[in-house]
Amino acid sequence: MSINQSIMNVVLENMIIAQREKVSDKKEFVLLIMRSVLDEHTYIRYEPLISIVIDTLKALSKSDLLKNLKNKKCSCIK
Repeated sequence: MSINQSIMNVVLENMIIAQREKVSDKKEFVLLIMRSVLDEHTYIRYEPLISIVIDTLKALSKSDLLKNLKNKKCSCIK
């Protein structure tokens, strides 16, 4: 597993935790976790990507896009 995949897995896991715990600012919560998990250089390097991923996950969670893709049997989502 590459560092990119590892970082994305940690982001996703913590977004799930933030949702389950009803954290009011999920993005800030996950960014704080990532800052504590990653060394400073890695965090600075990946923070823009992490921020975009968090925003994308939040947007997807509020839309029917994933449900619609699954209903159409899209091979890209399993």
